[in-house]
Amino acid sequence: MANKKIIRITFFFFVFIGLLTSCSSMKSYEVSTKYNNKKYQKVSILITRMGHFYPGMLDRISDQTDYAIRIPIYEYNPYNAKFTDVYIENEQRIRASLPEYPYYRQRHGHTSAYYGNITTPIKNTVFNFFEDRGKEVYDIQVQAVKWEPKLSELKISDILKKLNGVSDMLFVLHYMDVGYYRIKGGGINSETKGRFLNHLYNSIAIFDLDTGERILFRDGGIVSRISVIDRMVHDKQLMNNPKFNNRIKYEKSKATSGAFIQISENFSTDLSPDEIVDIAMIYLERDLNKVIP
Repeated sequence: MANKKIIRITFFFFVFIGLLTSCSSMKSYEVSTKYNNKKYQKVSILITRMGHFYPGMLDRISDQTDYAIRIPIYEYNPYNAKFTDVYIENEQRIRASLPEYPYYRQRHGHTSAYYGNITTPIKNTVFNFFEDRGKEVYDIQVQAVKWEPKLSELKISDILKKLNGVSDMLFVLHYMDVGYYRIKGGGINSETKGRFLNHLYNSIAIFDLDTGERILFRDGGIVSRISVIDRMVHDKQLMNNPKFNNRIKYEKSKATSGAFIQISENFSTDLSPDEIVDIAMIYLERDLNKVIP
């Protein structure tokens, strides 16, 4: 597998400034002043794979999040973008909602595909995270087998009512997986080859089951994206680990062309897809430790 990038620095600089400007007034993470870690000893956990026509389109989770929606929404104008991702935890819903699956639609020179369902390793990571903090954890999917309507037809508000008295809080994590990824244009030429998890987007929310109030959220999209390969090659602890260092090859070079600097990067590995998912789970747990009090 190889990941090659050629970046025209001046182009990247203006794109980066534009992203900062467009996002500077948007709040993408918040913890309520009512969040009381000692109060929440029993945690119900819901991990759900979500889909959209485009990667990273994970809407903010609220009590109005509706798993019954079948068709992704995307409306764009220069000042705002409205989008809604959809529940794709089973094959029937994938076929109904995403006829182009496993591919995302091309957009602005980006070509990408889904990696695959990784709900189980994410769920195990989240369970371990809360159990290490001394919490009792409950798997909603196990409890929901007998629910009518099915979980996949409910809003978060409906789920909150069903869980009242079962636990103290509801933790929800939506994720979107990206395997193959390529971007070409504007001075950038980058491609990831091989069947590996490349990007993991995730959106999270926590609800107080006594009040139904959302007491924490972090949006999906760029703010939450785990770029697995990029993190790996810049992870000194991982790269110095004898278990991995001889199995990961990373080279970076620079060349000057007139007024521009071209940067080329090459990454290759003999790690298996499952091993890379396991490494991604390490980064997910680190992120959870940063955002959950």
